[in-house]
Amino acid sequence: MTFSSNKAFSILLFSAWGLFANPLELLKRHRYLEAVEQWSKQINIDKMDANGMRALKGQALAYQGLGSLYAEFHDFSMILMEEYYTSMSPDLKIPMAQIYLAQIQFYTGDMQGAQKSLQTALKSNDLTPSAKNMGEVYLYHVNRKLGAQAKPWAFSTEDNAAAWQSLELGGVAYGKIPANLKVVSPRSYRCRVQIYLSSEEIDIRELDKLLLPVLNAAHTPEVYFDKGKNTQINFYDPLLMATLSEGYFALAKATNLLILDNERRFRTLASRFGTDLALTEISLRLNQLDAAEKYLGNNRTPEGQILSARLLARQGKANEAEAILEKVGQGASPVIKREVAQAYLDHGLDLAKGLKWASEAARERNTPPYHRVWGGILLAQGKSEEAVARYSQGYKIEFRNRIDQIDPEFMAEYAHALFRTNKLRYEEVVETLYHLQREFPACRQMYYSMQGISAALARGYESQKIFRKGG
Repeated sequence: MTFSSNKAFSILLFSAWGLFANPLELLKRHRYLEAVEQWSKQINIDKMDANGMRALKGQALAYQGLGSLYAEFHDFSMILMEEYYTSMSPDLKIPMAQIYLAQIQFYTGDMQGAQKSLQTALKSNDLTPSAKNMGEVYLYHVNRKLGAQAKPWAFSTEDNAAAWQSLELGGVAYGKIPANLKVVSPRSYRCRVQIYLSSEEIDIRELDKLLLPVLNAAHTPEVYFDKGKNTQINFYDPLLMATLSEGYFALAKATNLLILDNERRFRTLASRFGTDLALTEISLRLNQLDAAEKYLGNNRTPEGQILSARLLARQGKANEAEAILEKVGQGASPVIKREVAQAYLDHGLDLAKGLKWASEAARERNTPPYHRVWGGILLAQGKSEEAVARYSQGYKIEFRNRIDQIDPEFMAEYAHALFRTNKLRYEEVVETLYHLQREFPACRQMYYSMQGISAALARGYESQKIFRKGG
């Protein structure tokens, strides 16, 4: 959580611990959706009272926590899947792996690599019709981005996953989705949400309803059958967790806007919520820079100044951003120093300066969030061994892999550091991802890929067994 979330969280604890003990405890233990469900029982939109306002703020915090969590999962997942498909597919001789590798390359901006992967895969006679269609959808959009001639995929509602992916990449408006196109495949659920997120106005209930089937299908692979070997090959939609992240940030924003609409009636309570700062922060996460600037206004608090620096960094004004961060950090509390360091890390600013603030903050306050920022900067600097050692300072071994005791974002970052450090510790990464995917089924793609990477170091046939099911 960031400073604005922590501030509001403290207010909730102080103001309503007795009434909201259950949802607050759930939020504290990272049971976000359970907390949202409990708080929903306290809210009556038509007859809003102070307790309902507190419950809304709790829900906004839970949604923001989920948005941040799935963003962390997405970043690590893309690294794992790219490593898996790059290193495994030549040995496994499965052209479908190239299709999925190309999708990852597309989303990470490697259009040349994506084009090469797709062209290689589409030459194969071993692709199923569905796999070929998905490859052609992506090749069309890759070629367009490269300025090359692009032959569009012949749209067919019969291939459900490819049809939905074509609509999403084509930027179709939510209200323009063909009426005869059903929502039946895991990717169709995800693409429908992504298309809806491009709408000008987001309805909380509608988005919540659209996200539910995505979550229910989150652990489900996109299955392709290899008739020649009579086996089932499992792959995962690489943008699944990015869409979940954006979806929950959008819910957090919509909930905060609802709070803002009701704040005039509860001025004393509203003054402690920091809703404008929360909306600024979430807008930045959603890359809505104009909205972030509007909500931030001329806020001169340390928190507001840090958000101002973040906005400047996103606008490409790194020098101005660093000047503000350096000024804010001078003589500040450990919380502010940590947030200054986090801003350096998140926006690719001078990491050496960020490390200074992170180390100062951690020495003043020896708790996991402080060691996490320090470790994150070390990892970004390529100092993997040092990063692991720093993460270990905040990772209580007696609570290993328990999300009720350790922030799952911390767990994912620590596993990422281990992955970058020592192949002999890959089994620890597999174990952590196993526990994460039990709690958050969308992490299945991370666990699955890491299993394959780890197994391949031991025996090639082990990775074959993981990659193929049956036969």
